[in-house]
Parts: sequence; C-alpha cells; structure tokens
Amino acid sequence: MKYIGIDIGFTGSIAVLENDNILEQIVMPVFLITKNKKEYDIQSIVDFLSKYKDSTVILEKTQAMPHLGTVQSHHLGKGYGIMVGVLTVLKNRYHVVHPKTWQAKVFRDCPGDNTKTKSVLMAQRLFPDTKFLRTDRSKKVDHNMCDAVLLAYYGQNYLYEERTKTHGKS
Repeated sequence: MKYIGIDIGFTGSIAVLENDNILEQIVMPVFLITKNKKEYDIQSIVDFLSKYKDSTVILEKTQAMPHLGTVQSHHLGKGYGIMVGVLTVLKNRYHVVHPKTWQAKVFRDCPGDNTKTKSVLMAQRLFPDTKFLRTDRSKKVDHNMCDAVLLAYYGQNYLYEERTKTHGKS
C-alpha cells in the first residue's frame, strides 16, 4: 500500500511512501506569475497524483491562524480546495488530518517545542539516507519536504489506529 503526504502551500511538498521507503518526492508544483506572485500548477499536480491512483492520501487540514496574513490564509485555503478537488476527480482515497493529530503521534519521542525543528529531526531519524533538500543546490534541510514525508508516515503507521478510535471499533 502506498501513502501520499501532502504539505499544502506554495512552499509545500508531496511525498509517496511505501513500506517505509520514499518512492518519490516533489516540491509543490507552482508557476511563477510575477517576481512575487505564484499560482498552483494544477496540471502538474494532477499528473503526479495520477501515477498513484490506488494510494491513500494524507492531507493536512488548513485553517486560518492569527499570525498569518489574509493573503497567506487565502492561498492556503485555495491550495486545500485544489487538492480536495483533484483528489475527488481522480477518485483517490484521502484523509484530512489536523496538524496536532499527526504531530502528536509522529513527534511523540522528540524533544523541543518548535514543530519545524521536530519535523526535520524526526524525518532524518526515520529516513537517514534522504537529504530533504528543496533543490540540488540547497544546503539547508527543508521542513516542508520533511512534513510531507511525515504525513505519509503517519498514514502508513497510525491512520488505521485513529480511524478505529473515531468509529468506535477499538
């Protein structure tokens, strides 16, 4: 069974995991409209996800947060809507998971308070052979790349456990 983790946002990522192996990972496909304006490359997203139609997708729930501006909140909501629409049209199974839900499971044994640091640390612990760099020229580990892989990892290792709890079957 393949699991896909999607970290929504223009700097997000999409990762495919099978049996604790990262099969493929891409940065979120976007177009550069102007120097400071981006749009989601929906066709590239569709093309990528079409390769994995019989996978289970873990999509991080988005919500407005006080520290985000209205434009950034709008873009996150737009990205979320695009992903749900694409997954629905492709007939992919998907589950929406609140960040605190997956992080509570995946970060359970990780010290510290900063979720970005924890994401990098846990991804490197679980997948030590992966660099999690945004580009070949990058030198710094990208927490968005780590989040996408950890969302897929959550799906592979904890989703069934959570679903049985919420449906009263445990």
